[in-house]
Amino acid sequence: MKSIDEIIENINNVDSSIDLLNNDNNNVVNILDSVETITSSLDTSIKEVNGVIKVQFNDTKAMDDLIKTLQITANKLNSNINKFKIM
Repeated sequence: MKSIDEIIENINNVDSSIDLLNNDNNNVVNILDSVETITSSLDTSIKEVNGVIKVQFNDTKAMDDLIKTLQITANKLNSNINKFKIM
């Protein structure tokens, strides 16, 4: 009889261990869900920042091209003024 009681106690212990493991697994799933939400939000933010940086880069490049064109035009104007002074 004592051996049946020990078997029942062991079964109860295993059942309790399984319940604890299920609770721990549930906690891990909840944490992973939170991590997924955070990383998804971070991914969205990174995409938005990337878009802003691309626009800024293109605007800066366009401004640089305008300044180079202005410099070429100023050099031509200066050259033409110098030619005018010589004559």
